[in-house]
Amino acid sequence: MSNTNPKTAAEHPFQKLVFSKLSQEESLWLKENISLVGKDASGSKFIRTYSLVFRFICEEIPEWTDEEILFLKEQYPGFSKNKFTKQTLCRAVVMSEVSKENRKLILKRLLESCSLREQEDFFKNLYFLEAPVELQSLAEEGIRTNVENVFDAIALNNPYPTKFLSEGAWNQMVLKAIFMGRPLYKIYDLVERHSLKLALIANDYIKERWAADREVSPEIWQLFSDYKNTDLEMSLKKAKTSKSELERRAVELVLRETPSGKASKTRAWLELGIEFNENKQI
Repeated sequence: MSNTNPKTAAEHPFQKLVFSKLSQEESLWLKENISLVGKDASGSKFIRTYSLVFRFICEEIPEWTDEEILFLKEQYPGFSKNKFTKQTLCRAVVMSEVSKENRKLILKRLLESCSLREQEDFFKNLYFLEAPVELQSLAEEGIRTNVENVFDAIALNNPYPTKFLSEGAWNQMVLKAIFMGRPLYKIYDLVERHSLKLALIANDYIKERWAADREVSPEIWQLFSDYKNTDLEMSLKKAKTSKSELERRAVELVLRETPSGKASKTRAWLELGIEFNENKQI
């Protein structure tokens, strides 16, 4: 989403779509306030408007047409209609109006003062902003949090991490998701961005769990795909005898040769992740 002139904000395709889902009263309030946000280089109007969204915008999930969903997925890969309320979308509009001058500093000030619910929307919306790579350090704030919902907002169903995080930050996020027991199948492009370094880190974690006589999530084995390494192969061999049927299936997926079946393998990991998280075994 581009940082548009306040007078024509609603003419931007994404913003126009958001406004079309608002009541007349909601639309008037949002238009009036984003015009103030765009004129205020200090960021004070932005922080105030962002914090008032919950009072003036109804928290409901909009009704979308198939055409609108296609458009939103072009703007936000992996867009899930159930994850974006009208409040979330309006906060995205407000964020897009922040002056480019000192934008990072202003957004950081917001993070330091807003509620946990507002932090969730902040991290969900980072990808909508123009030049989001410049905001990488702010995204890392979401990774460091121990608040599950806030962590999920940046780590799960969000294209920002895979597109813009450094390898170190990405690996940290995935490992923390494993530690926190979060559903790995919801990490956007996890299989596409995994690396040997991440596989080795995950293998160390697995061996620590085994040493403590504890099981591991079968989802973790997807990080081993495509890598030939003696240490990894030893762990896979041991996991083939696991008592968990799902874990044995996961190992089979890793070992399966699929030169032209990448899509089917990705789908298989998705199905395994859903099955595991709906019936937690550890």
